Amino acid sequence: MESRSLVILLLSFAFLRLPLLSIASDIVTVRDSYGRTYGRATKGYVLVKFKSGASNAQKSDSIQEIGAEKEGEIPAIGWTLLKLPPDLTLEQALEHYKKNSAVSEVQPNYVYRPLLTPNDALVNQQYGLSSINAFGAWEFEVGNSSAVTIAVIDTGVDGTHLDLDVGSKVDHSSARSYNTVTGAAAVDAPTDSCGHGTVVAGVAAAASNNTAGVAGVSWGAKILSLRVFDSGCDTTSDITLSSAVAYAVQRATSTGTRMVINLSLGGCPPDDGTFTPCVCSSTLSDAMNLALANNIVVVAAGGNQGSGNVNKYVECPAKISGVMAVGATDSASNVTSFSAVGPELDVTAPGLGVTGTKNGGGYEFNANGTSFAAPHVAGLAALILSALPTATTIQVIDFIQNSADDFGSVGFDASYGFGRVNAYRALRLVSRGTLSDFKGEEAPIAFPNPFRVSTQGRVSFGIPQSLLGSSFEIKIYDISGDLVKTLSTLSWDGKNDSGQPVASGVYIYLVKSGRGQAKGRLALIR
Repeated sequence: MESRSLVILLLSFAFLRLPLLSIASDIVTVRDSYGRTYGRATKGYVLVKFKSGASNAQKSDSIQEIGAEKEGEIPAIGWTLLKLPPDLTLEQALEHYKKNSAVSEVQPNYVYRPLLTPNDALVNQQYGLSSINAFGAWEFEVGNSSAVTIAVIDTGVDGTHLDLDVGSKVDHSSARSYNTVTGAAAVDAPTDSCGHGTVVAGVAAAASNNTAGVAGVSWGAKILSLRVFDSGCDTTSDITLSSAVAYAVQRATSTGTRMVINLSLGGCPPDDGTFTPCVCSSTLSDAMNLALANNIVVVAAGGNQGSGNVNKYVECPAKISGVMAVGATDSASNVTSFSAVGPELDVTAPGLGVTGTKNGGGYEFNANGTSFAAPHVAGLAALILSALPTATTIQVIDFIQNSADDFGSVGFDASYGFGRVNAYRALRLVSRGTLSDFKGEEAPIAFPNPFRVSTQGRVSFGIPQSLLGSSFEIKIYDISGDLVKTLSTLSWDGKNDSGQPVASGVYIYLVKSGRGQAKGRLALIR
């Protein structure tokens, strides 16, 4: 049998540095006939997919002949969860159903583990927004033009948070929590079992321009909380994740809402020390394909080094074809030391020292992991769909890939994918259909210009592709030639290196990287 994944939620807050967690008593290690590990799964359960021509009587007989019980089902993708009798091992059930004429496929119920210009007060601390040029993107779209929902399939979302409980942003009536073994769903208030999902939701879509807190990439996007981890965020499973995805699809199609699914989770098999590339389960692959077939954009964290993934492979479900796999960069646009890399990577986004909404109120200021890179991309996808609601999933992916800042080797590379996402260039591409008339491709630009500090908060800089490199700096000089500020990010709040506001006037900015340098002018008005 193919190796399968032990999947981990890609969480690493400042106080949680990619820890290894203990194995719950209801989780078993699954081995083949040679004793090799190919995953961990829920004890006493198996997932079967019956053949399309199998009658109800054949299905019933197949279940009863070994004394199993039907425990759950996802009709949309054809998988059924069976609870095994106490005297039958998982391996025995797998061997039995591989020979059953009514069954087309059988697998364990694999488990997934945790690793755990707006006026918003903390927007100046959100370097990720300036890194992806969100301030420029908001000149085109903030997410209000047409309704888009981001389904956060995670540890839940704190629906009472000041930056999330705004109007109808969080869909309270459709929030769900799922049994982590059987996938059984319950209507539930949006709550967070351990804090991860609330940060993710805030990065993607926190309410903005409300004088408080942080700004999400897509201000106007709604949030659907689908909680797939119990209290403590220990484990979840294939059927649980797949059930949540199937519900998101049903919700999108029944309401006619464009949707983006964010999966800040992942994992990589096997767990036997060989560290071969990940192989995603059939159930999870079917769920992803269901979403993609229904024109839903799926974004997933690429993976973190740790918990067996020493080679930093792109993990499941990110590596499933059609899912946008996201790696992590730091404030200097370097790929982080923990980020997954590889040929399946699509793009990168800020994932080190990220600021976002915190469970129970307040804000997280140092969230680390590809978990927090992914919602930058999910938020950007929502902006694109708001600006162009007729866009297909493939078109959204193309817009994001073709507008990304090409760090690393020229063109696609295994470290950055197609590059670090650039929201401003993406929205410009969406609105105009081309970047050929974009001066930022030839020379550095500042936007807005003139920059009115009192109303616009920050100015962002666009760097021409010819200057993009793994490191850069922007030096700002006054008209007399005196150095005012040195930047390592792509935005400025109008203060000098001492933290004091600079005077109104014309400033010269010099962009330098390993590929060369260029300069431009900026008018600043107090």
